[in-house]
This record gives sequence, structure tokens and C-alpha cells, in this order.
Amino acid sequence: MRMCIDYRQLNKVTIKNKYSLSRIDDLFDQLKGATVFSKIDLRSGYYQLQVKDSYEPKTAFRTRYEHYEFLVMPLGLSNAPAIFMDLMNRIFRPYLDRFVVVFIDDILIYSRDESEHVEHLRIVLETFKDKQLYAKFAKYEFWLREVRFLGHIVSVEGIKVDPSKISAVVDWKPPKNVSEVRSFLGSAGSTKMYNDLKQLYWWLGMKQDISEFVSRFLVCQQVKAEHQVPSGLLQLVMIPEWKWDRVTMDFVSGLSLSLEKKDAICIVVDQLTKSAHFIPARTDYSLDKLTELYTSEIVRLHGVLVSIVSDRNLMFIA
Repeated sequence: MRMCIDYRQLNKVTIKNKYSLSRIDDLFDQLKGATVFSKIDLRSGYYQLQVKDSYEPKTAFRTRYEHYEFLVMPLGLSNAPAIFMDLMNRIFRPYLDRFVVVFIDDILIYSRDESEHVEHLRIVLETFKDKQLYAKFAKYEFWLREVRFLGHIVSVEGIKVDPSKISAVVDWKPPKNVSEVRSFLGSAGSTKMYNDLKQLYWWLGMKQDISEFVSRFLVCQQVKAEHQVPSGLLQLVMIPEWKWDRVTMDFVSGLSLSLEKKDAICIVVDQLTKSAHFIPARTDYSLDKLTELYTSEIVRLHGVLVSIVSDRNLMFIA
């Protein structure tokens, strides 16, 4: 576990380092012909780079105990990845494109045969010692014929996708109700709709029209970054002036079926008194059904509320 400070205000006034990260496909091109691999991960890589004395006050943060300043590069700074990548490339510059691939704090050593790999490993480990860099040997892997690197599996046979990186797609369960179908279709985007419609229809400006139409979808407007308020500092929820004026609402789903065939609980909490209603429900309830449930269980008892805070659960927009 690593501590990360909120440096968003500092990052706003920081001149950004435009150092570009290496293209992953270019890095893989270097591995052609290699048969032996070793992989080393640096131990808390950012903490191995000292902060300039005059910059230490800018990393300051305060706890209930006292004031602190980082002596090493902390997580959360906008220029941290670029600075660290530049450092690693300068340290291993003589060996890049020969037998070393560096991507931030991941270092891959590759060779054509085992005798060559012995020399390459010696050079890299001596470089670590000379530059006082410390590896995380709990994660090191030496003398491999097949290695996982940057989301792929690399071997003498070539490069293939790491199955663990695509398991979410492979294991994606098919939608079982209207809400899940709408959720899936909403995430498919305008390209999917265009590819489906062009098999049956065509008109001038068709792709642009479809893109504009999809952009007006309710779900798209809620999740697309350009439609969201810019993320600022965390804002406190306003304290209500009277009970049951403002509430929070959430769902606990995936429960075992009750005798009444309910598998979810709708939880409504008053923000002022913290009193709550726990309402049995089903995960396949439509928005109309939830509205009816809310009216009969909440509005009937407390009247029409001023506001409801939710986590935008799919059940609210189904």
C-alpha cells in the first residue's frame, strides 16, 4: 500500500513535461529473434528518485499529527511518470534497442541464447548497483522462455495477448433482461449502430447523423467526459434544514431469493436524521416499477422530497 496525496492544485500550475512514453508496438519490435527473457521490477520506483531541495515544500501535506514534506518523488504529481521514464532511459541508454526494454519501472532483458543472456544480466545488475537502484525481487523472473510484459505474452514463437487481460470480455455474461440489453447497447456507440444500419439503408451524411443521434442518448450524456462537470476538489453534501427533505438512495443486489421472490433491497436514508427505509425489490424491476415502489413507500409517508442522491445505478435509468 502506498500513500497518494491530492496534488491537483499543484498540478494545475505545473509546467507539463512533454516527454513522450515509448510506443508499445515499437518496444515489441525489438524482441524479434530473442529466445531467453528476464524481467525486473523496481521496488517503489518513484521513491528512488530524490526531490530537489527547493521543491520539497511543494510536496507538503498535513495530517492530524504534524506537517510533512516528501524527500523523494511522491505519487500523484503530473510530471512523475515522464521524469521517471527519462531517468530510466538515460541510465540504460547504452543498452536500449540492443538487449534492454524499459517501460517506466518495468525492465525486460532479452537475448538470442543463454550464454549471451548471462552477460546481459550481469551488465544490467551491475548498472543497478552503480546507480543505487533497488529491484523488487519478489516480482523478478529470470531465464524465461515465455514472459508476460505490458499486457502480452512474449516468446520465441511471437507475441500474443495475455488471457488474464481479456477475461472480462471472454467471461462477459449475455444480457438477461431489458435493463442489461439497454446497458450493453448504450455502450456500443455510434460505430456499432452505423455498421448495423448501413447493411439496410444509406443516405448522404448517414454516419454523421447517426453519431449526432447517439450523442443525445441519456446514458451517453451521463457518462461521456465532455458532458460532465470538471472534476474539482471533493464537495460536501449540503446539510438539510428539515428531516426527509434530502435523502440518499442505493441498491443492494445479488441477494438470495426471499419467499416473496425478492433478490434486492432498496435503501433510502434521510441525510439529516440518518433514519432509513429498507424496501424489498427485484433487480429486474423497471424504472416505472421502482417509481411506483418509491411513491408507495417513501412519498406516502414523507411527501415529495427536495433531492435524492444516488450512485446512478442502472436500475434508476432502466
